[in-house]
Amino acid sequence: MTYPELADEPLHRLLLLVKPAGDIDELNAQLACLREMLFRALQEIEVLRALLLESGDGRQGTYRELLVRRMIGDHDSAGVDPHRRHSYFRHLLKERDFLQQVLGMSDEELLAFEREVEEVSIAT
Repeated sequence: MTYPELADEPLHRLLLLVKPAGDIDELNAQLACLREMLFRALQEIEVLRALLLESGDGRQGTYRELLVRRMIGDHDSAGVDPHRRHSYFRHLLKERDFLQQVLGMSDEELLAFEREVEEVSIAT
């Protein structure tokens, strides 16, 4: 199996990103993975920014301290599956997996989400 064929699994998506592309298919798979990660990260950034502004807790010192701790934590490789604790892990998940694993959506909620996405996609 090649990396593009494994690109649905988070760990394989991570490996895909760190391995130099050997051919155009691997390069395309890397670009698709990066694009999905970037969009997911931007979605979360905007939600968190809105929450901070609404709560009035957007203090610069708190943000700086939390960001530095997060960056240090991303270098921790102790324990079982340490990559699951790193800040980038959730961004490696496909949309459905993210909704299920991170947000804890039930099968019914996922189905409703997918129906709404389909309706919006058709309408635009």
